[in-house]
Amino acid sequence: LLSNDYMNMLGLYRLKVRDVEEDLGLTREAIVAALEVLQATDYAYYDEPSQFVWVTDMARARLQITDDHPLVRKDLRVKGARRVYAALPVNPFLGPFFDRYGPLLWLDVRADAPKVVGRTAAAAGRGTRIIPGLIGAANVGRSTRG
Repeated sequence: LLSNDYMNMLGLYRLKVRDVEEDLGLTREAIVAALEVLQATDYAYYDEPSQFVWVTDMARARLQITDDHPLVRKDLRVKGARRVYAALPVNPFLGPFFDRYGPLLWLDVRADAPKVVGRTAAAAGRGTRIIPGLIGAANVGRSTRG
């Protein structure tokens, strides 16, 4: 998830399971099982209906954000991150990403997650499958890690 043809600096990008199947030669079942483990550890979340993945600490690592050295608004990394975030299509992780990184990346506008079966993905309880096939999206971005 950290290095592929689809990723971006934010770690919030479209990733089709069938592409992972083809690229890595894994079965769908193996990929789903791996994504569930990544969700259980708050490492990454995947939403199958939108085909979006969010690697929760990728922006922090790629943009070299630390508590000791926060980014200043005029930093070119902030400009790039704002551009990438603004260009993302609607997906369930936009709101949780903003909640986690908005102040650090000087994001001005929170893009809300779409409704999924009457609730936003971020409003679901940890481990709750909102609809069949949804992996992740439950309680994302609420880690105490920064």
